[in-house]
Amino acid sequence: MAQRILFVPFVKPPPTGGRPGRAYVDKNLGWINSYSAKQMAKKAVKDGPEVHDIFECWYVPHTPNAVLGSLGPKDQLYIRGHSLAGIEGIFDHATRDEDGKLIHQSKVDKELLIKLNEDNDTGTKKLAFMLKAPDVVTRLFESGLKLEFAGTIKCYNCHSAEGEINFATAFEKALTKRGYKSCRVYGYTGALSSMYDGEFKTSTSPSGKARDARVEIKRT
Repeated sequence: MAQRILFVPFVKPPPTGGRPGRAYVDKNLGWINSYSAKQMAKKAVKDGPEVHDIFECWYVPHTPNAVLGSLGPKDQLYIRGHSLAGIEGIFDHATRDEDGKLIHQSKVDKELLIKLNEDNDTGTKKLAFMLKAPDVVTRLFESGLKLEFAGTIKCYNCHSAEGEINFATAFEKALTKRGYKSCRVYGYTGALSSMYDGEFKTSTSPSGKARDARVEIKRT
């Protein structure tokens, strides 16, 4: 049975404290529950539909994950996290870093800080914890994803394939540099939903469907 893995490259945070990644506890649960409901609806009208096992996997420093290490060519891995056009990384809104230290605006990527605060007139800067594309690839490698992985990696991050500079393109280059050369890589346009709306997850791109907003990134 093929597997879908929701990979969160952040260290799983405690329930309180303002660390990055907290929103993805609920977002992943919503995704998994809505996917399971969709599959149950399929089973009710069709015998033996294609089914994927679906799991979430959080980054644990220097600790391989057995599920990631066992992925094959039919499996799909979704990278979780926010992104924006013009940003070569993913981020999460946070007031503290993964070690619990307060984030100062001087430590936030300058381009990201500008984009986060374009319409912010509160007088207090919106802050975020960011991972550049090579950092995400390093965390995948540390988590046990084999270099010969020949499945699919989807940068399931809002706007990850938009603009000349974007996360999905930077991620593909970082994958190649690390030695991951056999997998397919996709990014997305528009803002994406984390749950299924009936049969599909949604995007703010013209078609309204996340799958139609998917863009394959040419391997280098």
